[in-house]
Amino acid sequence: MSTECKLLAKIWCSPTPTTPSAKALHTACLSYLESVKLPTSYSSTELRTLESLPAEIQYQIIGNLGFTNHFYNATIPAPTPTNEELRELILATESEIYAMRKQLLACNNCLRLQHVSKFRDTQTRGKRVRDGPQRHLRLCLQCAIWKGWYRLGKFVQVGGEDVYICRCRRATPKANLPPNWLTHKRCADCYSKNGKIAEGYNHGIDGTDASGEGTRRTRDLYFHLGSRHADF
Repeated sequence: MSTECKLLAKIWCSPTPTTPSAKALHTACLSYLESVKLPTSYSSTELRTLESLPAEIQYQIIGNLGFTNHFYNATIPAPTPTNEELRELILATESEIYAMRKQLLACNNCLRLQHVSKFRDTQTRGKRVRDGPQRHLRLCLQCAIWKGWYRLGKFVQVGGEDVYICRCRRATPKANLPPNWLTHKRCADCYSKNGKIAEGYNHGIDGTDASGEGTRRTRDLYFHLGSRHADF
């Protein structure tokens, strides 16, 4: 008879434990014995180890261990937290001394701690301040932009300064906008990219002449759809 059969047979003959966890394990062992029709009486002084048990029994045991060896530590699957659990954790973290010293706040969409300069002023005041009753609704600037909270082509206040929300969904401080931004209503990056596109079309990349018709079509399309790049 194999070692695991010997051990299981001994468990079969042992009295039922009183503690709930041990009782559940004992019941599982008995169920296993009944399923494989092992003998119900056996006595032996041979050395038995945890690894000698069937895998089903091992999993029942190691799941209740406070600590174990490297093999079982790698075998036990790590718990996967839900988004709600991560949100609770990140909100609790923003109340730590380190987060307060570094002026970090939690975003409830990307679930990251970010500096207050990455949030619109309305997200860092009132009920959405640190430890505020609505802190679980706070979003950083980029997450709020991509969720459609702010209108593209408009300004929002960040740290008391105007920040322009371009159609490419890039947030640019007003001081960093190109001199002619009022004409094109685009950020410096969009204006630079559109200028390169226009230059390419003027040189006949798409087979059009230098009349500018292809350039105008491309510019209008780019201004309408925008880019998905954002790095504010």
